[in-house]
Amino acid sequence: MFSVKKIIMKNIVILLFLTLLVPSPTLTAQGYTLSGGISTANDTPVEQVELVLINTATNEKQIQFTGADGVFYFLNVPAGNYTLQAEKTDAVRAGVSTVDLIRLGEHLLGLAPISDPLAWLGADVDQSGALSVFDIQLISRIILQMDHAFPQSPGWRFLRAGQQFTDPDDPFSTDLTGADKISFAVDADRSELNFTAVKLGDVNLSYKP
Repeated sequence: MFSVKKIIMKNIVILLFLTLLVPSPTLTAQGYTLSGGISTANDTPVEQVELVLINTATNEKQIQFTGADGVFYFLNVPAGNYTLQAEKTDAVRAGVSTVDLIRLGEHLLGLAPISDPLAWLGADVDQSGALSVFDIQLISRIILQMDHAFPQSPGWRFLRAGQQFTDPDDPFSTDLTGADKISFAVDADRSELNFTAVKLGDVNLSYKP
């Protein structure tokens, strides 16, 4: 009798071990990997950008940050519809110098118009949709460390990579509502969720980490 019990216990142990080796349907519910990169117009990676992933059905949020290479990952994301948004509030003075003041002044005086749409967006630090002397004043205050943030903005803007402008000579004529988000369905791994970072105040697009 003792030997029979011993055999039964041995078989139970073996069955339990085999059960652990067999994937459970509940444990292997399909989750997907999402990834992308964030860089400036000059392809400089931007680190420590906060990525907020929101399930539009449940409003559940997930947050990840870019690494030094500007790349981010979300793992085991359930199928569904999502929006993704990038945010960054630090390093406000990075890439901002008197050179930017001169460049913006040349533009306002008509001596050397700014041609890059992203440079226009970077120069519009008061988020008014136009470039003015007030933008020069706000940039000056950052350079002189009189202010540590732009009053109307967090210091960065993010656009979906490949954002098109209807009139590159007047980027403000393009409606950028929602251009800071990516909306998509998840039913497979995705690796093309990229953003272009615009450093406010960096008129000459010289930002380096």
